[in-house]
Amino acid sequence: ASSATYETWSERAMEFFRDIREGRIRYVYYKVSDCIEVAGIGEIGSANPYTEFCQGLPVDECRFALFNWDMERPLITLVLWAPDNAKVKDKMLTSSCLDNFKQKAAPLADAFAATDIAEIQLESVVDKLKTRYPSYERKW
Repeated sequence: ASSATYETWSERAMEFFRDIREGRIRYVYYKVSDCIEVAGIGEIGSANPYTEFCQGLPVDECRFALFNWDMERPLITLVLWAPDNAKVKDKMLTSSCLDNFKQKAAPLADAFAATDIAEIQLESVVDKLKTRYPSYERKW
């Protein structure tokens, strides 16, 4: 018997993972159901990509979300999005896949969990990045 089929990545999920690492997309959302599947992507070229990224997080479902801060070289942040009003089963399933997801997504610039949009405000996330990467300058 298979022990955790929900930790299996769909081919589409892997494809978009490669796309974000290679700078072809700005961000990608993943959801956990029967496997790790793509729930949405963010194209390059938006004037406010981080605002759009935050607006795309659902209010009642969990997600893994990757955001690439630098399209010239991967500088990717992982957000484990688990809003307070998500179902308990969804929170448990998603958080149980976190280690697998982090290993697959490595190396990451940063990783953190958030339950509310206030926890991932642009200024605080950029401050964290600048602490770890002093030469980082946001280019949009």
